[in-house]
Amino acid sequence: MNNFNPETCRYSSQYRAENAGDDIRRKLSHLVTEYDRQQEKKGKGYNPYGLAQYLEAADSVADEINKGMEKNQAIQKHFQGALASFLMRKI
Repeated sequence: MNNFNPETCRYSSQYRAENAGDDIRRKLSHLVTEYDRQQEKKGKGYNPYGLAQYLEAADSVADEINKGMEKNQAIQKHFQGALASFLMRKI
């Protein structure tokens, strides 16, 4: 018996539209983690508590984007400096 439902398939356009907010949240989480790892490798001035703050701000950015704000505007509202530049380049 095949229980495949194309409407709930992760690759269907309906699924992607309904879960777009989760995708942006996931992407932002991956990007801030990548940035944090880069900073950790540099060592000097690394904030070991920074990742938690970045993830919280990434959630806020995702919420703003889901409400209709432009990506770069939302990033600039919640991040600054090198991390904001990094995110705007990658997203």
